[in-house]
Amino acid sequence: ERFPHTLSGGQQQRVALIRALAPEPSTLLLDEPFSALDEHLRQQVREETLDVLKKSNTPAVMVTHDPLEAMFIADRIVVMEQGRIVQNDSPQEIYQRPTNAFVAALFGPSNRFESYVKQGRVDTPLGCFLTEQIAEAQAVDVIVRAKAIVVHQLENSQYVEARVISVHAMGDETHFRLQLPSMPERVIH
Repeated sequence: ERFPHTLSGGQQQRVALIRALAPEPSTLLLDEPFSALDEHLRQQVREETLDVLKKSNTPAVMVTHDPLEAMFIADRIVVMEQGRIVQNDSPQEIYQRPTNAFVAALFGPSNRFESYVKQGRVDTPLGCFLTEQIAEAQAVDVIVRAKAIVVHQLENSQYVEARVISVHAMGDETHFRLQLPSMPERVIH
């Protein structure tokens, strides 16, 4: 008994979803469906939407510019870069094996190092990585996720020395900005 403009943003999104599902479509297209909602409401409506889609067994294609939203809701993610598809995989595959530096950076903070394969190894300022799948002398980009870097007090020569530039407590995680002596002009995260 209320007019649409009197409903909250979350209520409007819920009504729009139910109206779209009423004719029992074979596929539903969702174009940035949660972008106008604040973060708390966005999470709630996103979970409700996923539940409704699964219960109705309605396949959906969702367009989003929010990588975390895509990871949460999708069975498969299609990543586009400059209008071209660069990866089409499960969320886990995209996160663990991104096809390029753009995809890696899109799905979480990462550090990129350019190097070459030499005797089955790739040397970076963060250490040596072994590779058997890449040809000798091949140029490579090594992507190291920020979460893969562990900060320790330097007690052992097997660790890589770095200077802590800043520390930001972010609730359940802490963000460090580091400077490597071998790359004084560059900060890693």
